[in-house]
Amino acid sequence: TLAPVDPGLADGFGLSAALDGDDLVVGAPKVDRTGGPSNTGAVHVYRRGSSGWAGVAAIPSDASLAWAEFGSGVALD
Repeated sequence: TLAPVDPGLADGFGLSAALDGDDLVVGAPKVDRTGGPSNTGAVHVYRRGSSGWAGVAAIPSDASLAWAEFGSGVALD
């Protein structure tokens, strides 16, 4: 079971996901920006190692518009 890298950026966690080898990104498009607009979104980054999956980063949207929903679609290449 994966948990959000930053629980404060977890709204809608798992609504999108992409896997490429040992790299995984998981969208959380319903995250509200602290003190700002609603549903700006975030993406959580994980890497699989010898002991399993580990969180690498939580990337919040830099959008200033409500309902940007960053993370509603994710992909790895």
